[in-house]
Amino acid sequence: MQEQYAESVAAAAAKLSPPVTVVGVTILGYSLQDWVYVLTIIYTLMLMAHHVVSKWIPMWRNRRGS
Repeated sequence: MQEQYAESVAAAAAKLSPPVTVVGVTILGYSLQDWVYVLTIIYTLMLMAHHVVSKWIPMWRNRRGS
């Protein structure tokens, strides 16, 4: 009986989490679209930094001879 109750509570929580998140973010004054813009910019900057660190720095060091 307790397993069924726990499963139903977990299923209900999983179903409610996306709408609750959207409402919570919107209440803070930022729309979901704004958050997507910000996260996309952060992700793009992280990819650029990773590329510089993994490709350009070793190539630069090899050219300097260090």
